[in-house]
Amino acid sequence: MKDPVTGARKFANLSTVMNGILVIFHSNADCERIFSMLTKNKTEMRATLATATVGSILVRKTMMNATSSTCYLTEHSQQQLHSAKSATHKHLSNATASESAPSSLSSAN
Repeated sequence: MKDPVTGARKFANLSTVMNGILVIFHSNADCERIFSMLTKNKTEMRATLATATVGSILVRKTMMNATSSTCYLTEHSQQQLHSAKSATHKHLSNATASESAPSSLSSAN
């Protein structure tokens, strides 16, 4: 619609406002779904997970839900597998070293 006197559009910002309104979620179901996933992943046994780690887990799970693929059918590159095995080996080595360190100190006393 145009103003008959000036010839300018009467509602110039209406389409911008409507586009802004249309992107607002009509419910909070998506947010609740993410919070539910978060509570299932950050349990009492895994309370020390870093925020970045929890975020990565949630991104991976939401991507898998979107593609409807199962985790055991996912193929990983050799470099990913090597990195995962190295990290596991390093963690286990550090855990073993920290367990043996206090016992060696107590036997010295």
